[in-house]
Amino acid sequence: MTKRDATVEQKSRPFAAFEWMVASRYMIPSRKQGFTSVISVISFIGVMIGVWALIVVMSVMNGFHSELTSRILGINGDLLLRPGLDSNFDDYETLAARLAAVKGVKLVLPLVEGQGLVQGEFGGGTGALIRGLRMADLEKLQIVSSNIKEGSLHDLVEQEQPARQDTTGPRHPETRAEELAPDTAETAAAPYTAYNIAIGQKMAETLGLSVGNILTVISPEGDQTPMGMMPRMKEYKVAAVFKTGMNDYDAAIIYMPLEEAQLFFNMEGTVPMFEVFTDDPFAVDALKPKLEEAAGRSLFTSDWKERNQNFLGALRMESTVMFFILSLIVLVAALNIISGLIMLVRDKTHDIAVLRTMGAGRGAIMRIFIMAGLAIGISGTFFGVILGVVTSLNVERIHNFIAGVTGRQLFNPDAYYLSQLPSKLDGGQVFMVVVMALVLSFLATLQPALKAARLDPVQALRYE
Repeated sequence: MTKRDATVEQKSRPFAAFEWMVASRYMIPSRKQGFTSVISVISFIGVMIGVWALIVVMSVMNGFHSELTSRILGINGDLLLRPGLDSNFDDYETLAARLAAVKGVKLVLPLVEGQGLVQGEFGGGTGALIRGLRMADLEKLQIVSSNIKEGSLHDLVEQEQPARQDTTGPRHPETRAEELAPDTAETAAAPYTAYNIAIGQKMAETLGLSVGNILTVISPEGDQTPMGMMPRMKEYKVAAVFKTGMNDYDAAIIYMPLEEAQLFFNMEGTVPMFEVFTDDPFAVDALKPKLEEAAGRSLFTSDWKERNQNFLGALRMESTVMFFILSLIVLVAALNIISGLIMLVRDKTHDIAVLRTMGAGRGAIMRIFIMAGLAIGISGTFFGVILGVVTSLNVERIHNFIAGVTGRQLFNPDAYYLSQLPSKLDGGQVFMVVVMALVLSFLATLQPALKAARLDPVQALRYE
């Protein structure tokens, strides 16, 4: 840099009015620069689509992660407590009360759980996870009690009076019962408690069941007989149908009263585990020693992160990989910005030389072309953010519209865990996408801007 250039640089203010004026003229290429205009438009569209795609995909991934986590926690609990080997909790009523008193614990559920086969009235069967809960606890399980589609949980336990049986044979309708001898009078059996079940909507659809139908439940852990181990089989009436929104759960889980589950699995008076729901699922590690202290015994504990470690890890890995893959779209658009600016510098060689001879320093020339290139990145990012936010907030509506127009279901609930396409817009991630797009756009302008700043005006004007 010459002494004169240094003097001009000291006198000129960065981003002065003339720099903005020249940069604004270069932002909209003239008709003579048709090829440069095409590259600029392609760069703008590339940045816009890249930012748009990133925001939408990350929002959908966030929606999947949030919905799946909330549903897993809503139906499974944050902590699972088991006693020592080959033992059950026989004092579960008092123990549940002590555990529920621990600060940070929201709900404690004594639970009997086992696997079995189920069969509908008209054939066809499937595997099932049978869960026995106290009725008060089942009503507190909001993901089930708040999503009953048919029937009612109150019908899971009902008092039934068997029909009165006449042992005297046919008699005249007007014959009074008290006129009969005591040993031949009509006798009535004592009322008994009938236990019914609640099943998921997907299981009901698969087996063709509705409220009032009979479901046969078969447990492989049956009774020991002289003929060997015989599977236990029992029929239950469907009293309620629920829909959690997760097809895997709705197709496999059966709820029944705790007393009936204890009888069915030969655990009378005991439970093998407790499910604990907490105020903060991400702070379960701090609660484990407190729960052991309240229980007064050693416990085997497993939290929701341990039980779903592979699944949640896969979700995080998928989100990270998708972010970097879609960032390549913005990177390609940034490379187009480089191409467009290089063409612009070649077209404006004469103008650059004139500006230099008029007193514009290297820094001013560099800032002019940086601003011209950043205009593409900023405008593309701006419109991409608007499209991304609008799309993310209306993903399900857009999905339903496209499905209605094309007549095809784009999101198949049977192939995923959820019944609809979720979306959760994260302001922090949107900010990160914006920063990434602007940084890439800025870096793309440096090489052409440096080339323009280093242009020798004498050489540029030699053949003019």
